Amino acid sequence: MTHDKDSSNAPKKVFDFFVGCAQIVSTIIGIIGLIISFIALVWAVKNPNAVPQIINIISGEATATPRIIILPSDTPLPTYTPFPTYTSLPTNTPLPTNTPYPTNTPKPSISLPFKDDFSSGINPPWCAYSGKWLTTSSGATITINDNDNEAGALILDDPTLTNYRLRVNVHSPHVLSACQGNLGVVVRYQPERDQNLIFFMNSASRFYWGYISSLSPDFGSVSPVTDVMKANIISDFVMELDVSGNSFTARVDGEKYDSFTLTGYETGGVVLIPVCGCVGSCPSFSNFSLEPIP
Repeated sequence: MTHDKDSSNAPKKVFDFFVGCAQIVSTIIGIIGLIISFIALVWAVKNPNAVPQIINIISGEATATPRIIILPSDTPLPTYTPFPTYTSLPTNTPLPTNTPYPTNTPKPSISLPFKDDFSSGINPPWCAYSGKWLTTSSGATITINDNDNEAGALILDDPTLTNYRLRVNVHSPHVLSACQGNLGVVVRYQPERDQNLIFFMNSASRFYWGYISSLSPDFGSVSPVTDVMKANIISDFVMELDVSGNSFTARVDGEKYDSFTLTGYETGGVVLIPVCGCVGSCPSFSNFSLEPIP
């Protein structure tokens, strides 16, 4: 009996076995479909700009008709950027016109012979470099008060003057007193020179050739050119200077006092310099003349 029962149940067991296998296979296929769908979705998310993909949606069992899903792109299209508006360039500002430098005032050209007794005052071509110049009965001089500088300078500023004989009458007031002043005549004057030549009479009535470094109101000291210094206590006299090439000779009232030669001083102007000893005691010059020397 037992044997017969087992034999009659055998077909049923075989059938149940195949049904169970079929269910297992169907379940596996469903799982595989879900996995494929998940992989497709992941791939689509990572590749949003790709061509739309055709994905088989498998739900529980395989289907023969695919479903088409077009995935939109997550990247927005670029917005339109307008071209910048045209901004006109600033107009050119004209450059300022050049202001010409003032032209140099030409220096006077002195024609020889030249004479001036100063009877009509201090006039061109004379140039008052310093001091308050005026004319008195004794000639051209300066006036000072207690607050003024004691020296003055009156220039014939012709740098081309070369060979001439200079004569001038000189008045030196208060000789041998504490108010006796100094005086001098510069020859071959050039403003750019460090030292100019002067024939000088100091307040002790000593005459000599010297160098001066400035025509400033302070005047300064006079350094001797030679070792000759002549004394002559006189108040009124005629100074005569021969200036020819590089030779220089000085005379007082016709008497030769000193002469020398010096290169580098071949041309230049003339300067009259009074130095006051006191207020009201200033040397003066009159009857000035330049005669050409051949």
